Amino acid sequence: MTDLILCAVLIAVILWLLIMVFIKLHDYLSRQLPLTDPDSDYLDADGNHIYYDRKFIARLEKERQEATDNNKV
Repeated sequence: MTDLILCAVLIAVILWLLIMVFIKLHDYLSRQLPLTDPDSDYLDADGNHIYYDRKFIARLEKERQEATDNNKV
């Protein structure tokens, strides 16, 4: 009976140590990785949302194209 209790305590200590190692590893890796904005994948260089501002972006591109065409002439 005491062997069973000793084995259970040993397993509990090993599991606790593994959990602590994984927590420390997660903390270390999260400090090493650069912070990124999750919305940055959806934004263009001007900060406009690619999906929601697509008409606005199209109008801006058209105006820029007209401006460069006027400068060439």
